[in-house]
Amino acid sequence: MSVYHTPAGIPVTVGTLSRIGSRRQNEDACGFWVTDAGFCFVVSDGAGGHVGGAVASELAVKAVLGDYAATPAFSPDAVARSMALAEARIQEGRSGNDTLRDMTATIAVLFVDAQARNALHGHLGDTRIYVFRRGRARQLTRDHSLVQNLVDAGYIAKEDLRKHPERSVLLAALGIESEFSPSTSEQAVEVHEGDAFLICSDGLWEGLSENDMEDALMRAHSVEEWLALLENQVVRNDKPNQDNFTGVAVWIGSPGDITLVPGRTALPG
Repeated sequence: MSVYHTPAGIPVTVGTLSRIGSRRQNEDACGFWVTDAGFCFVVSDGAGGHVGGAVASELAVKAVLGDYAATPAFSPDAVARSMALAEARIQEGRSGNDTLRDMTATIAVLFVDAQARNALHGHLGDTRIYVFRRGRARQLTRDHSLVQNLVDAGYIAKEDLRKHPERSVLLAALGIESEFSPSTSEQAVEVHEGDAFLICSDGLWEGLSENDMEDALMRAHSVEEWLALLENQVVRNDKPNQDNFTGVAVWIGSPGDITLVPGRTALPG
């Protein structure tokens, strides 16, 4: 857990979680970078070959954080540029390397401007970003996946998305030629004291409902405890062949103190 302070004196607390699940290796990667201007958070979920997935996600995370560290701008163009650089690094890694030629990665990026208290985000694939305000979750990203399209078209209910047999079929990812380009928010999300963000790979969100996430947040007294509660829920669900699962949690101020919604109380520990 790391704690930073904005120019307004509001603490920003960051925690990370990445687990191998029941797979042979962890192909997820995550990280964050902090400057006087703000914060950059990123999660990537890799795939492709014996070592390709792990290499792809690491390349993607390093590309985004390196770009932000060199030029910590806050704009939709800056978010898009960082993801374009991640794509370029993966394509370079695939070129002329038989071991890595099939590697791909999903990605989700969150920029937070410390001065203006705004956030921008971008993503490709099914790695997600949620914002929690007064205890309620809102998904900021829309999966680039076959099943998400089926939900949008009304063929299946949103509640059935996590259980659909083709839920892992992606329509876009870094390293895949596709009609989809990374989605980038055009309008900034205003950040309030007491907000929380969760950037997570599908291995995490598939094992949790949004209600699970909200209830864990209400029970948690720290970012670390929130992530631990989420991890415990994923493990309790005990999915066969549990995927890697990764999350970056960000608290703006103290969500545990002010996220309770009228009519709801914190669950007992």
